[in-house]
Amino acid sequence: MRLRDHKKTLVSLANRVGHTYVKNYNTLGKEHWAKKHVSALGYTPDTLINFQIGYAKLDNQITKACIEHAKLSEAKDIAITNTNNNQTTDFFKNRIIFPIEDINGNVIAYGGRRQNGKEFEKYPKYLNSKESLIYTKTNVLYGLNHAKQSIGKSGFAILSEGYTDVITMHNKGCTETVATCGTALGNSQIKQLKRFCEHVILFRDGDAAGVKASLRDLDMLLPHNIKVSIVPLPEKEDPDSWARGQIDMRKVILENMQDAVIWKSNVLVKDIKRSNFELDIANIEKKHNKIIENFGSEIIRDTKKLKGVDLIEARDANSELQAKIKEAKKEKTTAINNVALIDPNKKAAAIDDIIKTLMCIKGEIKRNEYIKIIAKIFSVPPPVIKNQIAEIQKQANDKLAVKESQTVTNDMGLPKGANQEQFLKDRFCIVGNQYHFQNSSGFFPGTQFAIQALFHIKGKKENKRLCELTNTNNQKQLVDLESDSFVSFGDFKKQLVRLGYYIFLSGSNTTHFDLLAQKILKEFTTALELQTMGWNSKGFFAFANGVYWNEKFQPVNKYGIMHLDGVDTDDEDEYNEKVEYYYSPAYSVMHKKNQDGDDPYENDRKFIYKQSPITLLRWQEAMLKVFPDKGAIGILFNFATLFRDIFLKNYDFFPLLGGFGEKDSGKSGFGKVLQNFFFYCLEPLELNQATLVGFNRRLSRTTNTNVFLDEYHDRLDERIFQAMKGAWNGLGREKGMATNDKRTIYDKVNSAIYYAGQYLPTRDDNSLATRTICLQFPSKNYTPEEKDAYNQLMAWTAQGLSSLVVEVLKSRTYFESNLPRINKEVTRELKEALADVDYQERIFGNYSVLLITYKLLEGKLTFPFTYESIFEQCIDGIIENSENIQDSNGLTEFWNVIEWLHEHNYITEGQQFKIDKPLRVQYQGAKKQTLIHENTAQNEILFLRLNTVHQDYVKEVTKRDGMQSIGETTLRNYFKSRGYYIGPIKSRRFEDKASSCYAFDYTKMKRGNILNIDTLQKVESTKEPVTSNNNKPDDLPY
Repeated sequence: MRLRDHKKTLVSLANRVGHTYVKNYNTLGKEHWAKKHVSALGYTPDTLINFQIGYAKLDNQITKACIEHAKLSEAKDIAITNTNNNQTTDFFKNRIIFPIEDINGNVIAYGGRRQNGKEFEKYPKYLNSKESLIYTKTNVLYGLNHAKQSIGKSGFAILSEGYTDVITMHNKGCTETVATCGTALGNSQIKQLKRFCEHVILFRDGDAAGVKASLRDLDMLLPHNIKVSIVPLPEKEDPDSWARGQIDMRKVILENMQDAVIWKSNVLVKDIKRSNFELDIANIEKKHNKIIENFGSEIIRDTKKLKGVDLIEARDANSELQAKIKEAKKEKTTAINNVALIDPNKKAAAIDDIIKTLMCIKGEIKRNEYIKIIAKIFSVPPPVIKNQIAEIQKQANDKLAVKESQTVTNDMGLPKGANQEQFLKDRFCIVGNQYHFQNSSGFFPGTQFAIQALFHIKGKKENKRLCELTNTNNQKQLVDLESDSFVSFGDFKKQLVRLGYYIFLSGSNTTHFDLLAQKILKEFTTALELQTMGWNSKGFFAFANGVYWNEKFQPVNKYGIMHLDGVDTDDEDEYNEKVEYYYSPAYSVMHKKNQDGDDPYENDRKFIYKQSPITLLRWQEAMLKVFPDKGAIGILFNFATLFRDIFLKNYDFFPLLGGFGEKDSGKSGFGKVLQNFFFYCLEPLELNQATLVGFNRRLSRTTNTNVFLDEYHDRLDERIFQAMKGAWNGLGREKGMATNDKRTIYDKVNSAIYYAGQYLPTRDDNSLATRTICLQFPSKNYTPEEKDAYNQLMAWTAQGLSSLVVEVLKSRTYFESNLPRINKEVTRELKEALADVDYQERIFGNYSVLLITYKLLEGKLTFPFTYESIFEQCIDGIIENSENIQDSNGLTEFWNVIEWLHEHNYITEGQQFKIDKPLRVQYQGAKKQTLIHENTAQNEILFLRLNTVHQDYVKEVTKRDGMQSIGETTLRNYFKSRGYYIGPIKSRRFEDKASSCYAFDYTKMKRGNILNIDTLQKVESTKEPVTSNNNKPDDLPY
């Protein structure tokens, strides 16, 4: 079943390729050599259509198409491609193509005719397909599918030599014509003819080769009880040229055909003359002519002057000479007649030859009649021929017995089905789906499988050989074998046995394996594995299931291979070959059924090209509707991400994007939408659980994409934190190499980063915050309409949006060439708008990336918001982010001073602050509205009398160089932007009295390394504590 299905696949491919050749021919100009050549043959349009005459281009058209459609293995099976020195090319190039069809009209092979001219004579005039699973040349008669009806109707077939013979004869009305096309007539072909007729007219070339083929055809046809006639041609003519010169070719055939057995007898009898016969005759004539000449010279010519006796004597002398001349001529004739005309050996051989033909004739009566005719032609008695037939029959029977006892196909002892040419080349035999090796006893089957070499996946870390294995059960498997396994017989066997029933049989050894490896390794086409997805420096954007290149998406074939013709623009030299094939293992059929937990490409399958259910503009509009204050920032950040490598190359930085706020504030949903603009349903990387290896792989696997890191906090692993900082300038984390030269490399961060957490990053003096566009997500109650809009956006995202990516990528060339100019414009505009404002330079640069991206794309894409609106939003963002960093620095100093005051006993628990675990905290919101903070997690709550501690804080700060105190009002404003802040408390009982204060989530503060005033070993203070202003009724600012 599998073999039959495979044959159907091969036939289907052969037909499609044949249609391609026809299309190529039809699109050629009139002056093309192929068109002119065919035109000179005089074929009618119907003839061209019937025989599907085509043309093979020079540009490896068929190879490229087969690779693109994952048909390379099948193409090799039917030999329409040719692999040599790791390069796969078309088998037919710059040739007129004659499709070879089976009896049902299916294309199964091709013949190709080269161009005329001295420069092309180094190539064979005709090139025919190699034999394959669907094509055995001795089983096919060219043109039989077109001729079979006419043959059946007329009762005879015309057998000619080549493609043009058949086509011209059909063109001339002799539609019974078929051809063997460069091969000897075989029994299978004869059996096909026998189905339609019992009379074959041989119409071969007139040269010696044509005569020889006709003689052989006769002996092949007669045993099938077929009447054989022949139309002999002049020596320098062929059926094609002869037919084109005839007006009524059918009449010529019928009037000039003769019995082929008698024709053969006459051909043979012409060659039985002695080779020296003419020379012997010439020597006899020369000798006797000299004698006659001498006698003639003695004759007296002038007897008129003689008289009397002289005259009588002269006449007598002349008479005697005349008698001698007559006798000499008689002797000459006798001598000539006595010269042997026939060479006995040649005659015997010729009679033996014709007797073999007579032995092929079925029926004694017919054979006896032919014997009578042939006996006359050879001038021998009929019984001589009959006796000779009996002797030859005996010899033939003896030879047949010997042949049947042999198990080999030729004198070399090759196994049945082996190809001698292939054996001489490779030193082992390929028979079906097995390799046969040689030992001292002869050949033996050495494997239960055969290998079809496909692609060599080159790489320093990963170096593999993509192969198709087929075992003797016709089971197939696509595998990527490690290249190193071709070095060791043992390693190779181990890899194969893991795959199933693919084994070396007993007797196979390392020598046999080396021969096999030597052959297979020459047949691979070179390809490169996609080491990273996303943007590639060769100029394409790679997804796991295909690439966007030359403004279109090209999917992988079943092998996971893509052919990007022309992508490698580097010059090829003696050390470096051009590579235009790329391999994405995630979408190769060999990994299609990988099980969970055993699938190294699971995440790659999340980065695929999916046709978006909405347009790019509709997606932007949805973003603005769901995230009205932040949607435009997210849109531009994603668009800029697609050109991240360009920003890094020109300016050495690309910002991070961060979202901060309480749970369910929308920051995580925002990140999921941004990330899955590129990916397909990829979950964020949880920083609380991620390993360093997992973190590095997530950020390095894709280039110019946006990766979502969730659950950020300032207590991250130092290596992850430093890598996030390094993402700003594209370096990532530096690490040592396992070498002796102390070299280091970077775990490169190839993707942009959106990260989310509850609190703004303050670690390492706000070093990460200055590299981030920070967005605050306040908690809010969403309306049903807002929830519906969010759910709709997430539903679209879940269907896949990545086709929108390529719409933005179309502007890459323009983006790169105009970036420096637009950068200057945006920088100037921002500096003018911020002339009187203090800001952080890094933050300025971060936001400028968004504005630059808008300006570069506004003429290429449609935005649902204006440049003016996003410009104002960026100005506000620069100011707010800069102030947050400045505020964060001052607030950090404030809490550090509070810790110092507590440590030195200036403030104590119960007096200036109190720590408790209430179930709920009642505090005052805007306009003195009473609100409740539910402390469901039983966190510790800090109640701080700000007015009381502020005086001690100010006094201490004034003594420290370089520090400035922050006023109470400013501190209260700073508190409001912090996630650990709860709110003002109207009244809380302390040791001395009830007082207003401020409430903070102390547990969160400790976790964030913001404040720790647990019981400490106190330091003796030498200072008088500042007396609290007890006259002020409370801490609240109203």
